Amino acid sequence: MTRADLVTLRRDLHQHPEPAWREFYTTARLVDELETRDLDGIYIGPEVLDDNRRGVPDDEEIATWRARAEQAGAREDILEQLPGGQTGVCAVIECGPGPTVGLRVDIDGLPITESMDNEHHPASEGFRSKTEGHMHACGHDAHAAIGVGVLDAIIETTNAGAEETQQEAGNNETGFTGTLKVFFQPGEEQIVGGKPMAASGRLDDIDALFAVHVGLDHPSGEVVAGIDDFLAVSHFEAEFTGMPAHAGARPEDGDNAVQAMATAVQNLYAIPRHTDGATRVNAGVVSGGTATNIIPEHASINGEVRGETTKLMEYTESKATQVLESAATMHNCEVEMTTAGRAPSATSDDILANIVAEVASDNDNIDSVMRSDDLGGSEDATFLMRRVQQNGGVAAYIGVGTDHPGGHHTDTFDIDEASIGHGVEILTNAIITTETKLNTPEWEGSQNGLNGLIRHYEYRWFAEIANEAAIIASANPLAATNWPPVNPAANIPTTPTSVSNENRIVSPNPLSRVVITAPMIDRFGGGELHYSFTVINQSWRVQILHLMRDWLRFPRYASHTALSVAN
Repeated sequence: MTRADLVTLRRDLHQHPEPAWREFYTTARLVDELETRDLDGIYIGPEVLDDNRRGVPDDEEIATWRARAEQAGAREDILEQLPGGQTGVCAVIECGPGPTVGLRVDIDGLPITESMDNEHHPASEGFRSKTEGHMHACGHDAHAAIGVGVLDAIIETTNAGAEETQQEAGNNETGFTGTLKVFFQPGEEQIVGGKPMAASGRLDDIDALFAVHVGLDHPSGEVVAGIDDFLAVSHFEAEFTGMPAHAGARPEDGDNAVQAMATAVQNLYAIPRHTDGATRVNAGVVSGGTATNIIPEHASINGEVRGETTKLMEYTESKATQVLESAATMHNCEVEMTTAGRAPSATSDDILANIVAEVASDNDNIDSVMRSDDLGGSEDATFLMRRVQQNGGVAAYIGVGTDHPGGHHTDTFDIDEASIGHGVEILTNAIITTETKLNTPEWEGSQNGLNGLIRHYEYRWFAEIANEAAIIASANPLAATNWPPVNPAANIPTTPTSVSNENRIVSPNPLSRVVITAPMIDRFGGGELHYSFTVINQSWRVQILHLMRDWLRFPRYASHTALSVAN
């Protein structure tokens, strides 16, 4: 798509904002667009989400939003693939052997009525929200357009690199080699979409993940290479139940739920702060009562707690629970509490932030590059970031500046549409540079101190080889394995979580020992990595050897990996 096409896509999405688990039109529109590309995979709805979702609306509301999307032109065959509001999509393009890089963008809107003022650009230009009471007031429409634009740019640069290689019989230095996954995530605003997408399994092979947000009070032409200090957050709903009574004739017979709610609101703001860092609490929506002459039977609070770390959020959450329960007890009421959504804190890895800073500095459209900044808020992209990091990959959250007349989450919010192109350029170049660096021994160690190897995608290949071989070997009850294998340089067990760490039966007379040795680790500061299997059954031994040789067929891996059999 051209930059003008991406703006057109953004404006279309802007007219159809949808909140969490109701992004029917948005998902269908994106899938419709993605299907025109030569992609290797488009995974929709339930294919990109774990079954455990929070904040799912009732069936009637889901049906209402689906019908609205269909009336707006969403394809019915795509809507049928989004049962129960399981929205979102993941697009995959495979460009040869190499690392797997991910990009996460969010797609949901907010329950805000958009301004009709002629000075508000979407209103004056005719692309104001058509869904009264909802709007894209945080730039997620632009994020979705950036995601599509990055896919197109990677396809274009990869094809250009392939043509250059064919013409010059040289190496492709401009194209991307590896796999790119773009995640169009629902439900960020309610902090409910990140966790099920992270748990879907689609991120488990990601070596490097980028997430992006426009604005964040940074002007057009400015890029923040790595955003940190996400506040961990938990959204809660508290429902108070009392006893109704006539407020004039029998007030003593009632238990006032609104009184309990009001007491809770006051005391929530009295929760002590913590010496370890910042905490936040807010009672954002309160309601209760039915008439002036009735002691209220029901009242509710929708609120949130935050913390500079996950531990601090949990501290505030525990205190909030105590406050809510105590307020209910004080007024002889009952309270039922549920968690509507939550997200942990996260940190951007220096490795990726350095890459973003480098490519942004070389971009003529970028005037200012900030190496890092604090978000000052919360984001459930942290679920995806932590999932990748916990699996041995790296992640970073990128800020792309955009001039906006109104602040985020206001009825006059808008973006400078040139920032869509800025985001596409920065992320595309960062993805290509990341792939290039992942293919060199100069790949630096991460800030978590694992000496580069743990963050190096070739290490992931060895772990997968060992995992597959262990699964085959374990099918024979007499197969013996030395688990968990250990990276001697860092003394870190490398067993994939799907493989048991328990020692299996050791035969006194094993047939042979199969060993994978990775001397490449010497380049990263010490030792060799050995995966060792003792096998007594010839058929299992043959299967393991065939499997390993298949994995090591590519010259890149065979050149510095040894496969041996010791009797």
